[in-house]
Amino acid sequence: MKVFYDHIIIIDDIITEIEVMDFEESEKQEIYSLVDSIIHHRVLEHILDMLDIVHHDEFLTRFYAQPDDMRHLVFLEKKTNKDMVSELHKLSEAL
Repeated sequence: MKVFYDHIIIIDDIITEIEVMDFEESEKQEIYSLVDSIIHHRVLEHILDMLDIVHHDEFLTRFYAQPDDMRHLVFLEKKTNKDMVSELHKLSEAL
């Protein structure tokens, strides 16, 4: 699934590490899926932590309707008064 933060949270290094592992291709695919899921949940958790609870439902409704809509960044920056690209870069580095 393409999401609005794909260009910010880069997981190429993780994918490279998985590719060189001595696993069956099906096992690698499962690992890719797990990594993607973990990152997705961490990103959403981070966003929701920064976003006032009164905006959670609106954001999640918008997000699940159109996960790749770049306007989510504008919405989040307006509601949090934070530079979301910078915030997500920091999270990416911590992952």
